[in-house]
Amino acid sequence: MVMMMNVVQYENKNTTNFRIYFDPKCDLHLSVVKRLVDRPCRTEYSKSHLQSIFDNNSFYKGELATEEIILTFHTQLYLYHIQYYHQQLTEQEQSGLGFQCHDIGTLGPSFMDIYSYDAALAAVGTAMKAVKDCLDLIIDRHKYTAFVLVRPPGHHAHKNKTHGMCIFNNVAITALFLIEKGYHVVVLDFDTHHGDGISEGLKENENVFIGGTYEKDQAPALNDNPMDDTFITNNSKFSLKPLPKNCNSNEFHWNWANIMLDSSAWVNSKKSTTTLDKPIFVLIAAGFDGHVNEKIASCKLQYNDYAIVTRRILQFCKDFHSPCVSVLEGGYNIDILPSCIEAHLKEMSHYSNTGHISSSVPEFNLTTEYEQPVAHQPIAQQITRSGRISKTTVQRNETTFRGNESCL
Repeated sequence: MVMMMNVVQYENKNTTNFRIYFDPKCDLHLSVVKRLVDRPCRTEYSKSHLQSIFDNNSFYKGELATEEIILTFHTQLYLYHIQYYHQQLTEQEQSGLGFQCHDIGTLGPSFMDIYSYDAALAAVGTAMKAVKDCLDLIIDRHKYTAFVLVRPPGHHAHKNKTHGMCIFNNVAITALFLIEKGYHVVVLDFDTHHGDGISEGLKENENVFIGGTYEKDQAPALNDNPMDDTFITNNSKFSLKPLPKNCNSNEFHWNWANIMLDSSAWVNSKKSTTTLDKPIFVLIAAGFDGHVNEKIASCKLQYNDYAIVTRRILQFCKDFHSPCVSVLEGGYNIDILPSCIEAHLKEMSHYSNTGHISSSVPEFNLTTEYEQPVAHQPIAQQITRSGRISKTTVQRNETTFRGNESCL
């Protein structure tokens, strides 16, 4: 099935200010297990699709994170927990039992096979490399944007426990590295599930702002609702917005307009209360599982919605001269994920190439509760997605995590 989407057309110029990072080790994660929602084709097919659009010089290979880096966020006991399962899986394979898979989740499902430990280290290391390259190599940093195409995802990984198909918290570890380098960090998460590992793990760090939307009926764990945490609801460093079931585009963008206002207010408050004017760095936890054709949630977002929210974030980056690194989280329908990422990255590439936001975003009256946009700007010409990925739409059995068979 060939999908069509509406995004702005851009001239494709190669620039070191826009980069796509990947690591082949991430493609091997859960490659010996069938019928899980997080499948190797998520990154394999997405990379193939993006290579048909962006210059080959835009792609950069990642690297493995060290144990020392992992321990900046996770506890030693949790790392031992992951390493123990990795050793067990390795021994089982070497003893002739074949390739096995273990559910290592302590709050909910999170799976490992023999390749998963290295893939998880690569996911963290690749996100770190995207940030390090910006700090070490890029002169015009304020226009730097990068996308980190990795799996397993990370935003549900807590310091000492995990669930939601995550192992290590890629974004949280990267945020702590940037804070150590003297940055204030703004973490923005548009996955349809609450990034509870990021919120819980970084909530007491005053150098980071955490904003995002999540479908309130899709909380990643039983009774896990950030709005029940008075520390979060009473703290200006958080702007977490629950979305209703069957959330539409306007509801999504109204909340994101509010989040970016809160982000700006937090940054300005930091500038007014400290003599040290720290630079700002934006990290995006980029989940695309709110698309209307995803079966894992009920949101009704379209390709353009990911383009628009990206423009809104990039306007913030432009206002505060901030680099931006986006890290893949959710998005499991492989018929649509590559095009969702494409919509996101075309905005980032255009900004890095030109220094300008591609188009205007919907304006809202933010003094009231949700209402229709005051002035909705036309957003696009047509672009055809190149290549066919699969004959069938991903189906999900509600009792087990299942996907289509075309990429297994």
